[in-house]
Amino acid sequence: FSAEPPSVLLTAVDSGRTLTIPEVVADQPAVVNLWASWCAPCRAEMPLLAAAQQRERDVRFVFVNQGESAAAVQAYLQREGLALEGVWLDPTSTLGPAVGSRGLPTTLFYDARGRRVDAHFGVLNAAALQARLRDLRRP
Repeated sequence: FSAEPPSVLLTAVDSGRTLTIPEVVADQPAVVNLWASWCAPCRAEMPLLAAAQQRERDVRFVFVNQGESAAAVQAYLQREGLALEGVWLDPTSTLGPAVGSRGLPTTLFYDARGRRVDAHFGVLNAAALQARLRDLRRP
């Protein structure tokens, strides 16, 4: 796999602005979660990631929805009471294949230089997430 993030164009769910993944993950360690509201394992891990986003302010958490509309994503987040920052749409589900994802959820870990240092397929548990966050912060 490539350590460089692919130049997939994403759309911010709240503002509609578009950026590429390298622009979204620039200048700060980042956790990029590929998910969909129809994916039960994605729904299971979302509260853990939402809590980590609130707690780990030195790491950017990016939630890239795969293939759903802004209305569907916003309805899901509201229904579940998830106040996430950094929710992006990948309407053509291009990012997953570009990073070699086998399915959802897939979580990618980028260092502050924007290089992918790890990836996890399936539901992350709290211990696995903490270990990867520790690794991201290593100089």
